[in-house]
This record gives sequence, C-alpha cells and structure tokens, in this order.
Amino acid sequence: MNADTIRTDVRQFYWGLSNGIAVLAVAGAFWLWIGATALSTEWRPLDKYPVLIDSRQVLGWAAGIAMLALIIITGAIRVRRKALGFSVRDLRRPELADTVRVIRHRFRWVSLAQAAGSGLSIWLGLRLHREDLIWPGIGLVVSLHFLPLGQLFRMRPYILAAVAGSMVSGAALLLPTTILPPSLRFLLIGVGMGLVVWVTAAYAILHADELALRCVPGADQQSQ
Repeated sequence: MNADTIRTDVRQFYWGLSNGIAVLAVAGAFWLWIGATALSTEWRPLDKYPVLIDSRQVLGWAAGIAMLALIIITGAIRVRRKALGFSVRDLRRPELADTVRVIRHRFRWVSLAQAAGSGLSIWLGLRLHREDLIWPGIGLVVSLHFLPLGQLFRMRPYILAAVAGSMVSGAALLLPTTILPPSLRFLLIGVGMGLVVWVTAAYAILHADELALRCVPGADQQSQ
C-alpha cells in the first residue's frame, strides 16, 4: 500500500484532520508562549539564559494565547462533527486495517526522527554554548516533520507549513547575534512558528471540505 491508496473513508479523514488541528492548536500556543516570554525577559551579558523581569505580563500573554487556542480547538470540534460518529473503534474495521497499519508505521518513524532531531539540537546548543539556538533548531526539526506527513496524507497545507517553518527557523539559526540578539531570536522563532502552525490549523478548519475532496479518492460519492 502506498500514499495514494491509504484513504478509503471520508469520515476517517475528517476524524484524523480534527485530531491534527487540535494538536496544531496546542503546538501553536506553545510556540507563541516562547515568543511572548521574550517580551518579558532580558538576556544579560554574563547570563546563558533569559532572566524574567515581568511575571504578570507573561501571565497576561499566556491567558490571551490560551483563549485563542481554545477557539482553534472549537474549530477542530466542528470538523470532528463532519466525521459523523467515526471513532477510534472504527479503526479496527477490516477494510481499514491496511490504512491504519501504514499510518501508524509512518507516524512512528516520523516521531522517532523528530525526537532524535530535537535531542540533537539541544545537545549541539549546549555543546557549543549557544543555548539561544536550541529552539530555532527544534523549530527546524518540527517544520521538516510536516513534509512526510504532507506526502502521506496529500495535504498541501502541511507542505507549505514545512516550507514556511523552515524559512523562519533557518533565519533564527543563521542570522548573527549582531543582527538578531538572543531575545529577538526567541521572539522570531516563537511568534514565527506559532503563526505558521496556527495559520495551517485555521486553513484546515475553513477548507476542511475542500481538503477532503482533494485528499480522499471518491469523497464526493461517500458523502452522498
């Protein structure tokens, strides 16, 4: 079975898409929180890590980000309703066995690669005494993980997220400190990645039906 034959049930597509949107909602909130902390911290010349200077401001940013994340999760719930009662129990249906096996296999390898890449980013940042490059490195790994997922599900938004996220992460990694000091580096990677992830989630919510028709062979007949 290849990527062109893994989708057999449009309800399964909506179910999986809603799960993906919920994950993107949480991931985007996390990245934006990293960016928000940069607005309430400072990097002192002799410090390796940022020093918090305004905890109340951070809490305010966190509350606002959480509210926006809940709005996106509400959108994920709307997409879930299109699945018409599809649940995890349906994954055991014989006709979906090959599809589920391929998806789980791909997800397992993508997750392992993402964990290894993130670990490598942390190790290199500590080894080179460039802690400010750890999150940009992780951002690049997270961005690249969208490529195999986009290919697997034929999801063009995931491919675009990989490209946009890689551009943001690459800039945060490569720009010298004379142009991008650590505090601005945190701001760039946090806000940049957060927006990339949330824009992807918003697009999936607003265009869920179009994505189903594009990604699921025979989706129009299944919906009738």
